[in-house]
Amino acid sequence: MDETPNRDHIMIRRIQRRILGASIASLSAVCLMAAGLNSMGPDWDGDCGNNQDAGNKPSTAVSVSYGFSVETRTIKGCLKGPASSGGLAGETPGDYQDMFKVVIRFPGEFQISTTGPNGTTEFDSLLCVFDFQGRPLLANITGEQGQLGSTVGNQSTDGFFRIDRPGAIYISISGADSRPVDGNGTPLFAFTSNRTDVVGPRQAEGGPIADWDQPGQYGDYIIALTGVGPIPPGCGAENTSSCTVVHALPFCDVPECCESVCAVDPHCCEITWDEPCVGTAQLVCNQGQAGCGRKGIGPCNEAHSNPFCDDPICCARVCLQRPFCCEVGWDPGCAELAGQICTPPCNDECRTDLNGDGVTGAQDLTVLLGSWGRGGCPDLNNSGTVDGADLAALLAAWNTSCGS
Repeated sequence: MDETPNRDHIMIRRIQRRILGASIASLSAVCLMAAGLNSMGPDWDGDCGNNQDAGNKPSTAVSVSYGFSVETRTIKGCLKGPASSGGLAGETPGDYQDMFKVVIRFPGEFQISTTGPNGTTEFDSLLCVFDFQGRPLLANITGEQGQLGSTVGNQSTDGFFRIDRPGAIYISISGADSRPVDGNGTPLFAFTSNRTDVVGPRQAEGGPIADWDQPGQYGDYIIALTGVGPIPPGCGAENTSSCTVVHALPFCDVPECCESVCAVDPHCCEITWDEPCVGTAQLVCNQGQAGCGRKGIGPCNEAHSNPFCDDPICCARVCLQRPFCCEVGWDPGCAELAGQICTPPCNDECRTDLNGDGVTGAQDLTVLLGSWGRGGCPDLNNSGTVDGADLAALLAAWNTSCGS
């Protein structure tokens, strides 16, 4: 779609942020109540003694994920060092860095550490924190002089960089000599001559992480966590909270409502359930249940007596402009507005008929080429990108009619 969901998400989140004021204090209160599920939080067996090795980049990081607690106390793992046998062609042997995805619950209390009493390390460690896009936030080599362990809190030693929002992040551990770099090989963090400094990004808009500059030390470790929680396994998990209340962990407790909200705003199921997510839930859900996007509720381009319609993104866009459509009924005015501001749904019965004229031909080819490299209806094989495979599929159906 040209009017991509990303644009819709940005528009909706901006509107919801204007409607709903941010409140870290209220978030903390909610999370404190939710902490009753498990006040201590479990330990996470990272990647030693099992078949899953934590990768060293966001794309290969291991999500600390379970559905029964809002807190995670420790992550246990090991860097195995040089590979015991040769790897595949082009593969870099050895295990010198591990990365995990977790959630910051309380920014003011956030800390990760490989020093006592709960954290340990067999090697000279480096701890790094990255945002949900893999951009650098904070890092530390030595928590205290004379120690091997590292400690990162919620701000840099100079006070210039600070973590002040809850949500999903990535944390990494490596040997002190192994540093993260961007796509140009430039170091991401502004390390100083003082190894005890907690440092921020080398550049204001640094990253994201692309690789590591070299191997480093290795061995077993335990990372102690404070103010940190897991990634719930999905909508409706036990450790999520109400869809209509701000909370740090992503997802919310009613699967149907949660799925409707995240169809409009994936941020809510990937990063955190923040104020815009609550605002969207109030808009697209019906008494906490599914509203916008519910199957069988009625098409967006046709009038029906029920509020809401079956396309969650279109429904949300319409109701932002005309709340009546999600409060009273989807009348002809709602259907007309949907036709004006929403991208028509894909033709599932005749995928190659992109312009809806009943025949696959030159106009459909124009639509496909105009979406080249992106997604949407011309992505005929659902690969996520319009490319040569989709062009071949369209040409194979050239001059055919729907149903023929």
